[in-house]
Amino acid sequence: MTELYLIRHGAAEERGEAWPDDGKRPLTEDGMSKLRKSARALKHLGVALDVVVTSPLVRTRQTAEIIAGGLDPHPHIVTA
Repeated sequence: MTELYLIRHGAAEERGEAWPDDGKRPLTEDGMSKLRKSARALKHLGVALDVVVTSPLVRTRQTAEIIAGGLDPHPHIVTA
């Protein structure tokens, strides 16, 4: 059986003048912190992922890296 986990990116910087290119908006410190907690929770539950697929947006790539980095073994990250 295949299981699919959908994870929304963490809290990102607000849109506006500081980030005119929406694709380059990074995660906030709080967003990264909450994702690290989520990754620890997934690891504690015994969740193992074969692959993490992410979009090329900065905030989604950061999310994928934090989640993958918190699991053991670290799943491969694919940008699609």
